[in-house]
Amino acid sequence: AMKKLFCVILLVSLVLCAGCGSKKATDPAEGKKLMTKFCQIFFETDYENRYTDFVKDKDQKKYYKAFEEMASKECLDDMMASRNPLKYDKKCAEDGLAYQPTDIELTKSGDEADVSGSYEFKMILKEKTSGERINVAGQISIEDNNGKLLVSKIYIRSMPKE
Repeated sequence: AMKKLFCVILLVSLVLCAGCGSKKATDPAEGKKLMTKFCQIFFETDYENRYTDFVKDKDQKKYYKAFEEMASKECLDDMMASRNPLKYDKKCAEDGLAYQPTDIELTKSGDEADVSGSYEFKMILKEKTSGERINVAGQISIEDNNGKLLVSKIYIRSMPKE
């Protein structure tokens, strides 16, 4: 009888844990963490020397490596097609500027409880040398892809194009 009881307990705890796993992926806090990190990497000029390396080896796949774990395939394809954030890195490099994103704010449009969907983002990009600040705003969407949250879209509404 003891053995049978042990099996039942094991089964119940497995079922409970399976529940935890899927809940975690659709947790709004997880979603915000992902989007914040995504925005940081996206808007940080020459993040981990990605642009410097790109100029050297022209390896676009390597340039987008940091986003691979965080974005859906469609989102990555879209970023590559529109050369985001590559074109910003290029422009900043040409102008000798380096921006660091700070104060990232995310506001959910629509159902707060459902983590998937569209968020408005706002942030300040601070120039590393001059300390000049520029405001950036746009939209970012995330989706639940088999229990893993991924950024499915990023759209920059306003970014000064000096």
